[in-house]
Amino acid sequence: MATSAKRYGLEVHDNLELELRLRRIEGVLERAALVGDFGDGSSDVQRTTTVPQVTGLRVKGQTPGAVTLAWNQVRISNLRRYELDVAENLAFSSNKQTFNLASTEFQFSTASITGGGGNTTVYARVRARSREGIAGEYSITLNTTTGQAQNPDIADNAVQSSNLDSSALIQLALRGYIDGFRLANNTTDPVNDIDLEAGVARDLADGASIALTSPITKAIDSVWVSGNGGGFPSNEISLTDDTWYRIFVIAKSDESANDAGFDTSALAANLIAEAITAEGATWENAESRQIGWAHYLAATGIKLFYSPTSDPEQIIYQETSTAQALSVATSSSLVTLDVPPNVIANFVLKWTIDDNASQGRKYMWVKPTAMTDAAASVTNFTHVGRREAETDLTYSWEVNTEVDSSSQVRVRFDEAVPGSAEIYVNGFRYNRGRNE
Repeated sequence: MATSAKRYGLEVHDNLELELRLRRIEGVLERAALVGDFGDGSSDVQRTTTVPQVTGLRVKGQTPGAVTLAWNQVRISNLRRYELDVAENLAFSSNKQTFNLASTEFQFSTASITGGGGNTTVYARVRARSREGIAGEYSITLNTTTGQAQNPDIADNAVQSSNLDSSALIQLALRGYIDGFRLANNTTDPVNDIDLEAGVARDLADGASIALTSPITKAIDSVWVSGNGGGFPSNEISLTDDTWYRIFVIAKSDESANDAGFDTSALAANLIAEAITAEGATWENAESRQIGWAHYLAATGIKLFYSPTSDPEQIIYQETSTAQALSVATSSSLVTLDVPPNVIANFVLKWTIDDNASQGRKYMWVKPTAMTDAAASVTNFTHVGRREAETDLTYSWEVNTEVDSSSQVRVRFDEAVPGSAEIYVNGFRYNRGRNE
């Protein structure tokens, strides 16, 4: 209150007198703001029935224990407060806290949001509210990583994207960071269209960030266009039967546009070339990040799948793949699974051991091809069964194993026992480039 008194050049002797005089002055200012007259025919403060959006939300400082945020002042005379939301996810549904503030700067403890864990992403947004209770639009959403001091170069080099709602400001500190972008078969045309949820990620080269604040739908059977619609680079490559296609998000190098689509290139080279053909040189040197896979079959289209909301890296097939028979032999064999390359395959292994007078335990293993190919034995196995004299026994296990660049695993048995073995693929886990 003393500061306000000095602002208006008042000399006061008690708080009651000060409060009365301030209220009279503020009333004059508010009436003047309505007509824009402050003596010189202009006004740098407004009183309005609408509240402007807060701009300039940024990280001002960061330590392992705290984050300081700042934003630009909203210049209306009837401003009541700023409302700062901080949470652990983009939807502001995880550990959300709201702070009611009078100033344009605030420091909060990262432990209060994340429980003290390091390298956790926190999201922030802020809006203004008037004395009449009217709230303005939220600012852009900003995120940053807790648990370590912020690199000033990263803190000052935020990325803006003008095609996002109010130019979303994305501040990402970790290489390989990704959040959101959950995939699903489109409900209207599930065998040709893929829906991408909103998300943010570092690009493949870790030189920029790509963000979508609203979902987008891309069709594999139509030539790429920006926005919802075609997503295939038909002028660059042909749509081929029984092919795994990579799903990318892409962004112009100046961050003025973001989009998505399909490609066979690990660098989205064909998709970016298609964008250049369609819209010109502004797509040259575009950034990209692979966020998923789609298995296309000419007869049936894209394989139907489900990706859990809580775990978008997990892909679960709507229908289990056809059984793949294994060679029950002491020599190893390579098995190609119905999954894309270099993912963690999820499948059911079924092993039936026929009855035989030679009873006892039998061993086998299923391993990544990069592991040593040694005989299956009592000291080298992933699965064990038993042969009985008068009864066939069937065993089944759920298995998660890495496949190689040819989508293969290696299988080996300790004995060529009578019986059979097969694999039924349920889906896979793809880390979406976090370790690339």
